[in-house]
Amino acid sequence: MTIFVTGKSGVGKSYLADRLAAQLKYKYVDIDAISKSIYLDSEIVDAVVELLGGSILDADGHIDTKCIGKIIFNKNNVELKEKFYELTYRYIQPLLKSVSTENMVMEWSMLPLVDLWRMPGVKVLVTADEQTRVQKILTRDNISLSYLQTRDAAGVNFDQYQYDYVFNNDYTEESVVSFVNEIKKIIK
Repeated sequence: MTIFVTGKSGVGKSYLADRLAAQLKYKYVDIDAISKSIYLDSEIVDAVVELLGGSILDADGHIDTKCIGKIIFNKNNVELKEKFYELTYRYIQPLLKSVSTENMVMEWSMLPLVDLWRMPGVKVLVTADEQTRVQKILTRDNISLSYLQTRDAAGVNFDQYQYDYVFNNDYTEESVVSFVNEIKKIIK
């Protein structure tokens, strides 16, 4: 059984997915961490630089993901964003296959946009109070409100997809435990 956990940045997907995996004794797969790890491969770095330009490199020649974000989250770059996602997912996909197990919890905000989403499994959307979510992200990521709004606008429209469960995270431990226990009853 695979449990897919998705939602906007800052809603608590990672925490919920980690707790679900631990309670179910499933493998936890953080696809965002895997997606960032691809930038350790020079072939991928070269391909991304070719697509987006050298301005995405920092002074040490490493990928600066905030620079990538400023380019691909620009509403005028829809086609470029799609090319970027297609290119990077091509490198992420084999890594995902190498970590796939029978029982796992996969978490990523972009899950509904990739072929994994069509696999059988339980689909969970995590939501949260918008004002609280925004404050958490601004503090956590040290970004401006306008950058966050642009990033959110370029992300997944979660209303377009169907989910088996929606968890409205109020950022309390009690609500996470309650939801995890509910899922445990259904899965086991």
